[in-house]
Amino acid sequence: MALPRLVDLKPNGAIAVSPIPELEALRGDRRRWEDLRVGPAPLHTGVYSSSFECSIEIEWPITEENELIISMLVSDCGQERTELRLDFAAGTMVIDRSKSSLFPSVHKSSVIGKLSANDPFETLRLRIFVDQSVIEVFAGDQTCMTARVYPSLKDSNGIELRSSGEVLIKRMEIWEMKAAEIR
Repeated sequence: MALPRLVDLKPNGAIAVSPIPELEALRGDRRRWEDLRVGPAPLHTGVYSSSFECSIEIEWPITEENELIISMLVSDCGQERTELRLDFAAGTMVIDRSKSSLFPSVHKSSVIGKLSANDPFETLRLRIFVDQSVIEVFAGDQTCMTARVYPSLKDSNGIELRSSGEVLIKRMEIWEMKAAEIR
């Protein structure tokens, strides 16, 4: 169920992983934001989709106690949502599936990955792919996580952001994803 990936070896011996460039051919309509300040109040993007790509450049918070939460597949009533939690102090990112579905027997454990230790002046780059029940997150070129979710409500397609403190998103783009042509 995972997207095709490029795997390479960096000069320092670390493995780099990224989605294949051909995925960009599936991009449809785009929304773009710059210098977006995210705080504790939910910031609704106005985008409603269950099949999208999101690219985010985050200014690494000066106070690392901040946690940025990117909520995907959010229902209008708020009962369903899948959250990507970026904990800058712990250096972790978590796909939190605890509220991803109202179905009682769905697997809802979290998927946990590491954020690379960044210089306080670096930018964290994320690429998030959502396709109905699959979520894939690429953080820089070092961490990739994949999770399955099973939203039960038809309107579970909202996207919103919030943070425990102020986080600056330098740039965010969301594209509707078109279906792939299989020949």
